[in-house]
Amino acid sequence: MLKLLVISDIHSDLNNLSRVLNVAKEARCNLVICCGDLESLEGVEMLSRCGLKSFTVTGNMDWPEVSKVASQKGISIENRVVEEGGYRFIGVSGLKHASSSVKAYELARSSEGPIILVSHHPPYGTKVDIALSGVHIGSKYVRKIVEDCEVILLLAGHVHEARGVDKLGETLIINPGPLFMGYYALVELPSLKYELLEL
Repeated sequence: MLKLLVISDIHSDLNNLSRVLNVAKEARCNLVICCGDLESLEGVEMLSRCGLKSFTVTGNMDWPEVSKVASQKGISIENRVVEEGGYRFIGVSGLKHASSSVKAYELARSSEGPIILVSHHPPYGTKVDIALSGVHIGSKYVRKIVEDCEVILLLAGHVHEARGVDKLGETLIINPGPLFMGYYALVELPSLKYELLEL
């Protein structure tokens, strides 16, 4: 069994990041998954030194240095496949979203075994991409990956007001909500049991 702590949209709130990393340890999580918008090099450092395996992607509000340092620290999974516990984790950048989505699609199509996609942008046309205006603002690229590939779980953020859960076919989609507001999620594999929680 793998137990994941899922966060997104930290927006430099290092206090909540520290608190949720303590939760991850107390809950005996195997992995911390960050869906982007850390907006802090200190945050990258905290993830890389938290004592738990961590995977992250960049968000649209991050800057290239965040991506660079995350790669140097070995926690970025953008544009690559990382195997953990029999699952293939594939990351999609929120900074260079179009090109990264194409790369993720290629990786997913050629990967064998269950895929967990980590993207800052949620898939278009779901419950977790609806802005306050009522308009769907998710990614059609990400939706295409889900529809064409063996994705069992999609973790995304970006749309703060669309915290929640949905499904596309057999794919479970979770937007844990913004960590700067105290929101996070826990997910267990292979059961896909989940909890949306608040600090």
